[in-house]
Amino acid sequence: LLPTLLPLLTSRYVVQQTEPRPREMPLYAHSTSYRDWVQAWTLWLIRSSRPGDAASLFHIFTSVVRDHDVGIAQYLLPHLVLHILISGSSQQRRTVLGESLAVLADQAHPALGYEPERRRLTAQTLFHVLDHVGHWMRRMRLVPLRMARRSRWRDALSDVQAIMDELSPDLLAQASLQCDAYARALLHFEYRIRAMRPQPSETLQPYYETMHEIYASLDDPDGMEGISTMVLAPSLEHQIREHESTGRWTNAQSCWEVELQQRPDDVRLHVGLLRCLRNLGHYDTLRTHIRGVLAVHPTWQMHLAPFQIEGACILADWDAARQLVLHAPKVPELGMARALLAMRDHDEEAFSTAVSDARQQLGRRILGPARVSYPHAYDAVMQLHMLCELELIFYGRDDLKANLDARFAATLPSFRTREPVLSLRRSAFQACRAPVTDLGACWILSAKTARKAGHTQSAYSAILQAIQSGAPYAFVQKAKLLAHGDQVQAAIQTLNNALQTESEASGDHRELAKAHLLRARLVEETARFQQNDIIQHYKTCTSLDADSEKIWYYLGHFYDAPGSGAVGNQMLLQLSVCRFYMKSAQHGTKFLYRTLPRMLTIWLDAGNELADPEEAPPSEEDAHQAQQQFDKINEMMLRSVRHLARYQWFAVLPQLVARIVHKNEAVWKVLLEIIVAVVVAYPQQGMWAILAGSHSKDKRRKQRYECNVERISSVASREFREEEPSE
Repeated sequence: LLPTLLPLLTSRYVVQQTEPRPREMPLYAHSTSYRDWVQAWTLWLIRSSRPGDAASLFHIFTSVVRDHDVGIAQYLLPHLVLHILISGSSQQRRTVLGESLAVLADQAHPALGYEPERRRLTAQTLFHVLDHVGHWMRRMRLVPLRMARRSRWRDALSDVQAIMDELSPDLLAQASLQCDAYARALLHFEYRIRAMRPQPSETLQPYYETMHEIYASLDDPDGMEGISTMVLAPSLEHQIREHESTGRWTNAQSCWEVELQQRPDDVRLHVGLLRCLRNLGHYDTLRTHIRGVLAVHPTWQMHLAPFQIEGACILADWDAARQLVLHAPKVPELGMARALLAMRDHDEEAFSTAVSDARQQLGRRILGPARVSYPHAYDAVMQLHMLCELELIFYGRDDLKANLDARFAATLPSFRTREPVLSLRRSAFQACRAPVTDLGACWILSAKTARKAGHTQSAYSAILQAIQSGAPYAFVQKAKLLAHGDQVQAAIQTLNNALQTESEASGDHRELAKAHLLRARLVEETARFQQNDIIQHYKTCTSLDADSEKIWYYLGHFYDAPGSGAVGNQMLLQLSVCRFYMKSAQHGTKFLYRTLPRMLTIWLDAGNELADPEEAPPSEEDAHQAQQQFDKINEMMLRSVRHLARYQWFAVLPQLVARIVHKNEAVWKVLLEIIVAVVVAYPQQGMWAILAGSHSKDKRRKQRYECNVERISSVASREFREEEPSE
C-alpha cells in the first residue's frame, strides 16, 4: 500500500469524489469481469462502512481502488468484509452473505456463462476472504470469557458466526472441488459427513464417492484405501480411480471401454480412455481413436486437442503437429508444440517467440489478480519448468546432463509429476535430432519412476522403449522390475545374460558395478547359492567401483547377517563387518544411520565379552585369536577418529555417551578420544551431554565424565578441528 499512498501525501491535486452509479445486487451476477467485480464490491463495502475511525481510513482508498491496480482492492477486501460483518447493519450483513452465495453457487453449478478462469479467480478471492474471517473468529474464541463479557466482541462474534453458519458446507465443498482446491473441499466434506453421521449409511454414499475422487486428485492412495472401506457398492468410476492411482492402466482401460459402451456420447469418458492409452504409451492407438471420435463429434476438438498435440510430438509426426498448431484451439500444449517445431527447424527467433508466448500464457495463473498458493499453482510451475528445460536442450550447454539431473531431482517425486517432464524431454531430443542414447536415458528414468510408484505396466512399456533405443544398462531396470514382481530367478537370468556381453572396457564402470551389485543382492536373496559364491559376486563389485558407499554397505550387511558364521570365527567375522561398514561411512552418508551405530554396537559388545571372564572363549588358543582380532577392531576404531568427519560421529554421540562406563580399558581410551573429538568440534551442542552426566550418583560414571571434561579442556581445538576425513 505504501507505494500507492505516499505520492498522495505531497500531491497538490484534489480528488473529485463523484457520485457512484447505482448497481444491482448481487454485484457478481451483474459484473463484466473479475476486475469489475472486485472493485465494485470493495467500493460498496467502503461506502457502507459505519462512520468512525475505520470509515475514515477506508474512505481514503476510494479513488485508489477505482482507478489503480486491482491488487489494492484485493488487499482491502478481507478487512472490509470483516468490518461490515462486525459493525454493519443486519441488512448489510445479508447483502455480504448474498454476494458470497452468488459466487459459490456459480462456481459449484455454472449458470451465468462466465469463463472458467474468471470463476476460478473469483472463488479463490472469496475463499481468501472467508479464511480471514475464520482466523478472526478463532482468535476471538481464545479471548478469556471474563474479558469477552465486558466487551462488545461477544455480540460481534455471534453476529459473524450466524452469517458464516448460513454458508452451506455442501456448497462450499462443491465450489472448492470445482476450482481444484481439493484440500479445502475435503475439509468441508468431512464437516458435512460428521454432521450427517446419525443418518443411515446409504445416505452418505454419494459423499464417500466424492471424497474418494478428492483423494485421487490429491494423489493420496492411503486416503483412497481408507474411504473405500465405507463404500458399500463401488461404482465403475470408483474402480477406475483405484486402478489409475496404482498404475493398473490396462484394467482402467477396460473399465473406460465398458463405460463407453453404455454412454458413447460422453466426452469425459473418451478423455479418460485417452489418458490410459497415453500412460501405456499406445500413441498410435490414441491418435486413431481421436480421429474416429472427431469424425462423429467435431465440436470436441477443444477437449481432445491436448492429446492430439502430444501424440504428434511424441511420435515425431511433425507435419501433423504443424497442422494442429495452425488449427487447434488455444491449450497449454500448443505453446510447447510451437517451441518443439522451432527446435526441429533450428529457428532460434521462432523458438524464442514461442517460448515467450507460452511463458506469458502459463504465467497468468501465477501472476494473476488472485493470490495463489504454491501447491495450488504447482501445475503451472511445472509447465514453466518444462519450458526452461526446452531452452536448455535447444541451446545445448556443456553441462546439460548435470543440469537436467539436478532439475529432475528438484521436482515432486511422484509419477504424475515427473512423467510429463520426461515425455517432453524425449520430444525435445527427437526434435533436436539428439543421439539415441539421450532418448534411451529418458526412457530409463521413466521406467525407474514408474516402477517406484508401483505402475508396473507403464514401467514395462518404458523398458521396452529403452531397449529399442539401445540405452546402455536398460537390462538393469528390466531385472529390477522382474524382482519387483517376485520373479527373482528370471531377474538373475536376465542379469547373467546381459553381463556376459558387457565388458569393463565398454564404458561406465560405476554403472557396471551397480549391475553386478544388483545381481549379488538377488543371488543373496534367493538363498540358493554358496556363501563363497555370494562373496565373490560382491568382491567383483568392489573391484569395479571401490568408492561406492552402497557396495561396501551391502557387503558388510551380508557378513553381518545371521548364518554367516562359516566365514571364520566370530571375532574375525565382526572385524570384517566393521571394516566394510567403515569403508561405507567413508564414502557417503546415505547409510550412515545403519553402518555407524551397528559398528559401534559390535565393537562395544565385543569389548565387554573379552572383559568379562564368564563370556570369554573356553580354550586359550581361541581366546588369544579373539584378542588379536579385537585389537585390530580397536585400532581401526581409533583410526576412524581421523578418517570420518566430525558430523558423522556427532550423529551417534548419545550412543557413545551411554557406554562411557565400559568395562574394557582399551575400549574406554578409544571412546574417550572419539567423544573429545566430537565435543571439541561441536562444543555448544556436545557439552550438554557431558555436563548432564557429571551429576550422576554412580561414582564410576561421574569419574569418567570428569575425565572427559579435563581431557576436553586440555586439548587444543586445532588438533581436531582442522582434520579432514581421509578417502
